[in-house]
Amino acid sequence: MKSYSLEPLPIQILDNAATTTYRVKMTWGDKNRAEQPVTIRSIHTWLRNSDGAWQIVSGMSAPTDAEGH
Repeated sequence: MKSYSLEPLPIQILDNAATTTYRVKMTWGDKNRAEQPVTIRSIHTWLRNSDGAWQIVSGMSAPTDAEGH
């Protein structure tokens, strides 16, 4: 990976659960220095524990479609 950037998307919170979503734009380089851009969507699920602290409990990522979704 040569470079990356994170684009935060809207956070959704419902009671003690939340989801955070980011669009991650990366540039990969091969041994011939050819660059290939890749964009993925990354989603994390958080739960608030009894102490009020947020803890991540799951995550996933997938390639984006032509519209970036």
